[in-house]
Amino acid sequence: MTVNVAALMSDLSEQRRAFHSEADFQLAFAWQIQRQHGGAQVRLETRPTPGQHLDVLVREGDAEMAIELKYLTSAWDGLDKGEPFHLLNHGAQDVRGYDCVKDLVLAGRYSCEWRPYSNLGGKRGEFRYLALEVTSDAIATNIESS
Repeated sequence: MTVNVAALMSDLSEQRRAFHSEADFQLAFAWQIQRQHGGAQVRLETRPTPGQHLDVLVREGDAEMAIELKYLTSAWDGLDKGEPFHLLNHGAQDVRGYDCVKDLVLAGRYSCEWRPYSNLGGKRGEFRYLALEVTSDAIATNIESS
C-alpha cells in the first residue's frame, strides 16, 4: 500500500486550507486517506503495543502504514471560506523528533523540505508541511550500514 502524501496534501488543501487543532488535522488527513483507499482500515490514536503510540494507522490487505502528524502553528486569526480560525502560537518544538529527522538527513539517506500547503494571506497566513517517508526497507538498510 502506498499513500502519496504530496498528492493527498494537495487534494486536502483544496477542501481545507487551515485546521483548528492537531486533532482536526488528523481527522481530515485520515478521512482523505479513507476516500482514496476505500478498502483500507484507517485508525486514529492507536496503541498497537505497550508504549507505542501512532497518530494514524492504515491497513490495507497485508500492508500497514504508520503516520505521525504534527500541527504546529503561529498565532493567526482569520477566515477561510467563512469559517473563523483563532490559532495559537505553538513555539515549543519536539526536540527529540527534530533530532531524529536531522540525523536521517545528515546521514544523506533522506531529504526534508517544507512544502507549501496553503496561503490565507496576512501575517502568518502561510501554511506549509514537512513529509519524510521512512519505509521498513529503508530502516533495515540504515541498521545494516550502521
